[in-house]
Amino acid sequence: MSNETLEEAAEKYTNTFINDDGTTEEDFKAGAKWQAERMYSEEEVLNLLNTFGNRNGIVEDEKLTKQWFEQFKKK
Repeated sequence: MSNETLEEAAEKYTNTFINDDGTTEEDFKAGAKWQAERMYSEEEVLNLLNTFGNRNGIVEDEKLTKQWFEQFKKK
């Protein structure tokens, strides 16, 4: 996956797909914003892992959880 900006991706999408009403780029950006709002932040994921681990006696050291998370997260 490349690190293109939202504007670059929207332009590429606009050149590939065209809406009859001419709102292709705006629609693409709105969809990206909608998806981003439904994603968990790294901090939220770490909090969930730590809470689950602590409640179930799995994790006693939050630093180990963070190391594990860093090892397996998508970059």
